[in-house]
Amino acid sequence: MSATRVRSHRHPASKAAVISHGGWMAGCTVADIAVGGARLLVARPEAVPDQFELATDLFSSPRRCRTVWCEDGQIGVEFVDWI
Repeated sequence: MSATRVRSHRHPASKAAVISHGGWMAGCTVADIAVGGARLLVARPEAVPDQFELATDLFSSPRRCRTVWCEDGQIGVEFVDWI
């Protein structure tokens, strides 16, 4: 995981969401969102897997994500596809 952040035009969201991976699930809040990623507010960022699916009513179906940074109860993710 890198501490480097890529800034793009983000839109405030403040929407509830669910992080899931391999049967593990946790609630979070989408703080802001951009075309390529989002900033999530999470209770235990250290517990979030490096790759996961994010479900929220902001998307028509869950989005695959990769964690790119983590600090102070927040994680930055990029939207990706993986096999």
